[in-house]
Amino acid sequence: MNPMYTITITVLGTDAETSLREDVQSTMDVLRDGLDQWVEPGRKVRWEIRCPSGRVTAGQITVYDPGNTVRDVHRHLQTVRQVLTEEATDAART
Repeated sequence: MNPMYTITITVLGTDAETSLREDVQSTMDVLRDGLDQWVEPGRKVRWEIRCPSGRVTAGQITVYDPGNTVRDVHRHLQTVRQVLTEEATDAART
């Protein structure tokens, strides 16, 4: 069995959604889809990603200005991708 990324997306008042993915790109796709589904002005969306190395990265996003939702989510996803890519690179060295 290949090591997997475990991603959990949580929104207050809903059941947490958990997915398993094999690589950074598919993990980012799941996060993007979850944020597209759940982000709306004033709502906090929390996520946690357990990496194959055992490391955990977590964050949250709340968008307050409806006019900035797409831009803010895109910027947030860029940061998450950078963190996951650096983590994968570090894990490959060890």
